[in-house]
Amino acid sequence: EQTWGLGFRVYNRAGKTFAGHDGYCPGYRTALLLRPQDRIAAVALFNVDDVDAVRVAEQLHDLVGPEIVRAAQARTPPAEPPPAAPAPSVDLAQFEG
Repeated sequence: EQTWGLGFRVYNRAGKTFAGHDGYCPGYRTALLLRPQDRIAAVALFNVDDVDAVRVAEQLHDLVGPEIVRAAQARTPPAEPPPAAPAPSVDLAQFEG
């Protein structure tokens, strides 16, 4: 089962909800696959006609998506950077118009 809205389709695959959009123009095929719950996306771009871009985007998601989610969950927030040193004073009068 899938639903459509504003050019994006929403569908369930292997118990997970995905949103996406794919397109075709002679000589080119594209697919964007979003999994908002995990905050990741997969994109497949091809300059051939005989490929299933959606399937490739799904395979990309299956291959690297779980690792991206795992890495994001394990990541600690970056430390606050030290304040930047003031910029040196430069005379730009010669460039004024």
